[in-house]
Amino acid sequence: MTFDPVTGVPTSLKMANFGKFEFLRLVNHIPAAGFYSGTIPLDFWLAGDMLFATSGRGELEARAGGAVSQNLNHTYTLTSIEKDHLAGLGVDADDLLVQMNARTNIEADRHARKYLKKYADFSGKLKRPVLTVQPIGDGMTAPANSHVYQKTVKRAGKSKFLVQTYTNGKMHVGFTPDQVLEAFAAMEFWLDTGERPGPDFFPDELDFDDDYEPPPWPQPTAK
Repeated sequence: MTFDPVTGVPTSLKMANFGKFEFLRLVNHIPAAGFYSGTIPLDFWLAGDMLFATSGRGELEARAGGAVSQNLNHTYTLTSIEKDHLAGLGVDADDLLVQMNARTNIEADRHARKYLKKYADFSGKLKRPVLTVQPIGDGMTAPANSHVYQKTVKRAGKSKFLVQTYTNGKMHVGFTPDQVLEAFAAMEFWLDTGERPGPDFFPDELDFDDDYEPPPWPQPTAK
């Protein structure tokens, strides 16, 4: 397979259905870096997300006994800039959005959701310090997940046990050795002193981004 030297898009894909794949990427809020030409398994989002959306979810639903997620009352949207981008690729985004929004009829199975809540849901009831580190360009475990976890811990009244930081990385759990060492140093400091580690432990020169705010989940939509 050959790749475009500028975009990193497989040549055959770009000639045939590149615009349609771009629509899928944008409507699912997946970063461009690594989507088409990343390396398996850490930053090839097209293959990784397809795998989890089909085989991975199928395996989970088989164990849970039904659909574990739904799109009821969801509205699929794109920005005007994204629509213009897709139009330049020969894709009528509005038409595709109409088709998607006409099929927001997938309802989760109640018993499957109970299974998921029992075996895979976090309570947020932390009993000891927890530090999370997330690359903002992770297209498989989206930073929005960290936002959800933060809210879960806050509802449980345990925010004092949680510190979250982000890196400018573009890979799934892809951290530099220096970033890993800083994370360990921050946790050791916290355990030894009882003081939550601040931004000084996650400096910009090591490619941390302490000013990053993860997007909410589910992604906001407009009627």
